[in-house]
Amino acid sequence: MREYDAVLYEVFSEEEDAIRLAWPDAPFLLICRGTIQEEQHDAPPARVISIRTQSMIPEDWCPSLEAILTRSTGYDHLIPFRDKRIGLGYLPEYCARSVAEHAFLLWTALLKKLPAQMECFKSFNRSGITGSELLDKKILVIGVGRIGVQIARLAMATGMRVYGLDPEHKHADIEYVDPDADLVRAEAEAGEERNADADNFGVRHGRIGADQVDVPLEK
Repeated sequence: MREYDAVLYEVFSEEEDAIRLAWPDAPFLLICRGTIQEEQHDAPPARVISIRTQSMIPEDWCPSLEAILTRSTGYDHLIPFRDKRIGLGYLPEYCARSVAEHAFLLWTALLKKLPAQMECFKSFNRSGITGSELLDKKILVIGVGRIGVQIARLAMATGMRVYGLDPEHKHADIEYVDPDADLVRAEAEAGEERNADADNFGVRHGRIGADQVDVPLEK
C-alpha cells in the first residue's frame, strides 16, 4: 500500500468537502469514510492517522505510527497509547455548544412526548400527548465540563432549576449539589474513572421515574 503523509478515517461527506475546498491539492492525504476495520487496512497507510471514536487501532500498527489524532473531545480511546511513544492529540473545544443543543433537543422531546405526538399526526388524536413544560423542572448535570456547562446554561435559559455534580466547582452560576432530579443528564467525561463515577452516581441517586439523557462526547 502506498504511504501517505496522513490518513483520515471516519470522515463525513461534509467534512471531506470542507477539506477538499480548503486544501484542493493534497495528493498525499488519504481520506476514508469507514473505520480502520471497515477499510480493511492491514498496515497503516501513513505515519499520522486521524480517527473519531469507532476505529480500533491494531496493536501491531504502533511501531509504524508517529501520531494519532482523534477528531473528538473525548480521548479515553487514546489512553492505551500513552506509553507507546506516539504523539496523541484531541479537540478539547470541539462542538461543545452543538452537542449541548443536541442534548437539549432530546430532553425537550422526552418531556413533550414528541415521538407519541408524531405518531398521532396521522389521526389527529391529541389525547394523552400534552407533555410537560420545562419551566421549574429540575435537571442534574453530571460532569460540568465544556459540554456540561453549555447544557446547564441552555437549561437555565428555559427556566429549569439546574444542579451540577462535579469534583471541581468552576462555575459560580451553577449550584453544585446532588438532588433527586426530574431529568438526569449524564455527561460521559473523558477518562475511565470519571465515567465509572458518573455511572455509579446515577445508579445510587437516580430516583424511579427520572428521565436520563446521555450524550457521549464526540461527541
